Amino acid sequence: MLGLRPGSERVDHIASVIAGLPPAITATLTPLTPGGCAELLAGFIAAPPDEELIRRCYDATRGNPFLVRELGRQLTAPEGHALALLQGSPNIERFVAGQLRHLPGHATSVAHALAVLGDGADAHALGTVAGLSSREALDAVSALVVNDLVTSHGVPARFSFGHSLIQSAVYTGIRASRLVDLHLRAVGAAMAGHDPIRAATHLLRIPPGMGDHDLTATLNEAIDLSLARGSVDGAVAFLRRQLDEARTDQRLNVLTRLGMTEALVNMPQAVERLSEVLTLEPDPERRAEIAFLLACTTWTIGRPRQAALVCQSALGRESRLSVSARRALQSCIGMVA
Repeated sequence: MLGLRPGSERVDHIASVIAGLPPAITATLTPLTPGGCAELLAGFIAAPPDEELIRRCYDATRGNPFLVRELGRQLTAPEGHALALLQGSPNIERFVAGQLRHLPGHATSVAHALAVLGDGADAHALGTVAGLSSREALDAVSALVVNDLVTSHGVPARFSFGHSLIQSAVYTGIRASRLVDLHLRAVGAAMAGHDPIRAATHLLRIPPGMGDHDLTATLNEAIDLSLARGSVDGAVAFLRRQLDEARTDQRLNVLTRLGMTEALVNMPQAVERLSEVLTLEPDPERRAEIAFLLACTTWTIGRPRQAALVCQSALGRESRLSVSARRALQSCIGMVA
């Protein structure tokens, strides 16, 4: 019996000769069905797998028996189901690393670029991130497609990993310094394609202070666009990243905007953030504005007494407030009383 993966060029000619012999029978194995995944998983866990676990396992592996088996082994670990489905296993990482080592040319570089870019990347984007021409990237990704690590779809072709677990294994195998370089190139590619949110998402994977240019403008575009689309959680994530990058003269403005945005999704965190801003803001009018917002947020989370104290403290501290600012603080006291 001889078993081969697609694209094993080193032995394909030998296999074709054997397959041509009269007694030979050739069979192509198909992926497991969801029922087949359930049966294989049942051999690793104490109880029959539930439908949700079967679905998640099938989605992650697409019925690949090797991947299903490795997930089954991970499911017996104390970390639990979710971790197994998200992280795969060391055996998968070793398998993928071995596959990449035997591929020609720039296949590994393109696989790394695709792991960073995510599904649906075209040859131009792969070349930009991998540091290759589009033709070189296309030649390299073709080897990945032949070996069933990557799939191709559409015209012009876009490429995706055949399994999310393969993508995770490739990403995990990229050394840290190389990973930073790839994400920075992906930022440039996304901005060239006028996609600031994708660019900022790559920045979330990079330690602060990396790169040769100011990333504030990219993050600002992503924050504004996220808020315009109603994605407050995304805006908060980008603002937190911007706070890590902010210069000393920028920090207060970023911190203020972050606190005001967090008030839309995480009020206890916003109270802490706005309290910090209140101690740092030098302008009396701005302090009154922050105090008003802090008091309203504090009241909303069920602390009316503390909210009133914030306003009273601001009125007592600021002797040169405008009439409108003073009335806003007084009205807030009346509202929370």
